[in-house]
Parts: sequence; C-alpha cells; structure tokens
Amino acid sequence: MEKFAFRNFPKMKQKRCFNWKHQRAIFFLVNAVWVLALPLFLASCGDFQQSKLIGKWQATELLEDGTKIPVDPADVGFEFFQNGSYQYRSTLAYSESGTFSLRGSLLYTLDTINSASTEKAVKIITLTEDSLFLKMNDEGKERIVKLAKLK
Repeated sequence: MEKFAFRNFPKMKQKRCFNWKHQRAIFFLVNAVWVLALPLFLASCGDFQQSKLIGKWQATELLEDGTKIPVDPADVGFEFFQNGSYQYRSTLAYSESGTFSLRGSLLYTLDTINSASTEKAVKIITLTEDSLFLKMNDEGKERIVKLAKLK
C-alpha cells in the first residue's frame, strides 16, 4: 500500500491579497489621524462650551409654558467654576451647590449639599459669551430660564 504524500501534488501558487508593507503603512496613518484628531474634536466640543459657561449668571426672565412667571428674576442665579462645581440660588431662600458636567446640549448637575439629591439634567437652548437659556420640565410644564452673565 502506497503512503499518501503531499509532495505528489503539484504546488499551487498562492496569490497575496495584501501587500503587508502597504497595509502596515495604511494602518499607521489611520491610527495617527485618530490619535491627532480625536483630542482636538473632544476639546472643541466640550471645553469650548464649558469655558463659556464659567462665571456668574443672573436670571432675567422665567417662563412657564410661554407665560412669564411672577417672581423677581434677581432671586435666581448660577455660578459655575472652572473645577466643575456650581452654586445655585432661587426664590424662597432655596440654594444648592455641587458638581456639573456638559454632555452635548445637556447640563447635568448634582447637588452635594442634599445627600438625597439625584443628578438632574436641563437642556441648554442658547449659550453665548453673555446669554444662557435653559429649558427644563417642572411637573410636566416646560420652564425656560433666561440668564445674563454678570461682569
């Protein structure tokens, strides 16, 4: 009985699908673009808005479902700090203080004074060097707080 041997079969030429030198160069270039572009993209998205947010803000108008709320806007204000903390004051001597973060168009705050507090999110409608408009939901009613930056 004859033993089966691979040497009896004709050798087939294998075609290479990839040129490994080119593949490594392309891989390197793609990774280099990501490494350089990603930090720039993240910095332009997050830090740019956060830098505009830092400072003292005073309410100029409060609206509920499009109607002006009859309170003194001077009682309502925020102060945002570079280290990610904030202070908030409102009517009836209410205040909170804690941490904040920006994720897209949402401003998240966590009151660290009240241990029972949970993270809250409000939508930023407008954020410029001197104007901040926040949209929130209060018991099913749309509330908009318009604030001006204090100099």
